[in-house]
Amino acid sequence: MSTYDTIASLLSGMNERQIDWVAAHTMVTNLSEDDAIVVAFKALLLHPRMFPNVLLRKNESESKLAWKRAEDLGLSTEAAEENPWAMWLEGILNGLINNDMNKTKHMFQLAAKAGFALAQNSLGVFYQQDEQYELAEEYYGMAAEQGVADAQYNLAMLKDPEFELMLPWLEKAAAQGHIEARRVLAIGSDQLLHYERNETDEAPTHLPPMTDKIQRTLTCPISQEFMQDPVILDPTAETFDRGPLCEWIVDNPTRHPITKVDFGIRLQYQDNIYVRALLIQYMGQGKYQRYDDSYLVSDGTATSTVPSTSIASLYELNIVALLFGMGRKKINWNMAQREIEAEDQNDPVILGLKALLLHPSV
Repeated sequence: MSTYDTIASLLSGMNERQIDWVAAHTMVTNLSEDDAIVVAFKALLLHPRMFPNVLLRKNESESKLAWKRAEDLGLSTEAAEENPWAMWLEGILNGLINNDMNKTKHMFQLAAKAGFALAQNSLGVFYQQDEQYELAEEYYGMAAEQGVADAQYNLAMLKDPEFELMLPWLEKAAAQGHIEARRVLAIGSDQLLHYERNETDEAPTHLPPMTDKIQRTLTCPISQEFMQDPVILDPTAETFDRGPLCEWIVDNPTRHPITKVDFGIRLQYQDNIYVRALLIQYMGQGKYQRYDDSYLVSDGTATSTVPSTSIASLYELNIVALLFGMGRKKINWNMAQREIEAEDQNDPVILGLKALLLHPSV
C-alpha cells in the first residue's frame, strides 16, 4: 500500500482499515514537506470544514498556506497530468478555499472516470446535492464497493428509511470505524423505531424475543452488565453505561475505556435516548436509573455534551414521526393526535404540536 493509500485509509476507512484521524494527522505531520500530495493532505486536515469530529487544532489560515505550498510544489501540474490523487485534492481544496465549485466538480469527474474511489464518493455528494439521486447512488456504489466507508454510509443513507437495505452498508462502514454509521446502527433497529410505551417496572411480554444483538446493545462494554443509564461516548459513538464510564473517567479523563487510546482531550458523552428507549421497552421503566455525574462536571474532569433528555422526549419524537413519516413510521395524523391528547398538556413541546394540528392550514 502506498503512503497516499495509507493516509486515505486512515481518513476514510478504505481497504477495510480502521478510520483513525489522529493517526492520519500524525503520519502527515511526519512526512516530507516537499511532497505536493502530502502537503495537500495537511491543508485538508487543517481546514475547519473537513473532518469536523477530529479532536485536533483547526486553522483556516494555515490550511490556505499549506494549499499554497502544495500548489508551489506542483499540485496543479500533477492534476493536469491526470494524477488522480492530485485531481481529487485539487478539487476539494478549490471548493473549500476558492469556492470554485465548477472546477471542483470537473476535477472529481476526471478522477472518478479514472476509477478513483474517493473522487467517486465526492462526486456522489455533488449529485445528491443536485437531487440527481440515481447518479448519486451509482457513484456511491462504485466507491462503496472499493471499501470507502464514507461512501458506504452515504449509500446507506440514500436508502433511508428502508432499514433492511441500509443495514449491510451501515455495518460495513461501522466496522471500519465510521462514527455516523455507528450512531445510526445504535438507533436503527425496528425495536427502536417502533417502540411502544412501557411505564411499568416489569418487562413486557408482547415484544419479540431478546436476540443476542439486542442483548449486546444493552450491555455495557466496561461492566459487561445491562446498562441502567446509557450514554454515547464522543468521538467514537460507542454506548456505555454512565456509571462505569464516569468511574473510569475519574482516573483516565482522556483515555478510551476499552482500547486505552489517549485522545489528548477530556472525554465527553451524551445521553443515548434511543438505547434508553430499548432498555425500557424490554426491561421496564424501573430499569432506567439516572446516574448522578455532577461530581465529574463540578471538578472539570468531564462534561456531558448535551443536557439530560427526559423520557417524555421519546414520546414527542414518536409523535413527530407520526406527523411527518420519520424513520420507518408511516404518517398517521389521527394516531398522532391521540398521542398528543395522552401527553402532559403543560409541556410546551406538546402544546406546540397540538397547535400545529389545530391550525386550519395544516
